[in-house]
Amino acid sequence: MINRSLWAFAKHLCVDACSIALFVGLVYNVLGPIQELHATTYFGWSILALKTIALGIPAIATVNTVFYYPKITRYIKKQ
Repeated sequence: MINRSLWAFAKHLCVDACSIALFVGLVYNVLGPIQELHATTYFGWSILALKTIALGIPAIATVNTVFYYPKITRYIKKQ
């Protein structure tokens, strides 16, 4: 990490910011406003968490695939 270029660090921060923005936007638009995202039981909390994960994983994977496509394909070819 010490020898990493400043450009790579800045790109990583931008990709993370895009991922977070997309994730928050999806959760807000699909699951509803933050005030309505409450659960009164452990089961309700678990269902809400699963819905959030179901939105988050594809969104973050898509953003990272777009920005890091060469690295991802290189990693897959090694496997």
